[in-house]
Amino acid sequence: GFSEMITFVKKHKDIKHIIFDFFDRMTRNDYDKIRIKRLIKEDGVTVHIVRSGKVYSEDFSSDDEFMYDMEVAVAKKVSNDISRKSKIGVREKAEQGFYPSIATIGYRNNKVKRLIDIDEERAPLIRDVFELMAGGEHSLQAIAEEVFRRGLRSRSGKCVNKSGIAVILSNPFYYGDFIWNGTLYHGKH
Repeated sequence: GFSEMITFVKKHKDIKHIIFDFFDRMTRNDYDKIRIKRLIKEDGVTVHIVRSGKVYSEDFSSDDEFMYDMEVAVAKKVSNDISRKSKIGVREKAEQGFYPSIATIGYRNNKVKRLIDIDEERAPLIRDVFELMAGGEHSLQAIAEEVFRRGLRSRSGKCVNKSGIAVILSNPFYYGDFIWNGTLYHGKH
């Protein structure tokens, strides 16, 4: 939404004030910092930060500009720290055997327990995929058509095509493991 807001303000020259709750909601990187500065200096926009009571306008003093740059640096550091901690948390979740993303077809995310459960409707159809392949009499296309006829649909409601069937057959999730960021983990699902 940030880029859309900048475009909207540039297009509507009658907008002279932008209000942000916190400074870090305004900008977290140098590129956005420059875009906001241009709005202030070139377009005469005044930026208000509600929580701190700070106001940045085209009559920036050198002290104001220095503080602005410092606040951008702090917001960027906070954002980077959150990102790093989030990645560590997701990796730890994977190391504990919990898949940290959207469940693959045949399973579903349990939002209450924050675990992966078997999808009682689709799981038998996924089992059919493996059984049809194990029988040795069906091509990937034939399997796709057969399980579609039986009711297997993608999340978007479409037919799982032959490349999707190949993905299912080669996905370690179905034998209890999963790959996260290129590493194979043993799952608890």
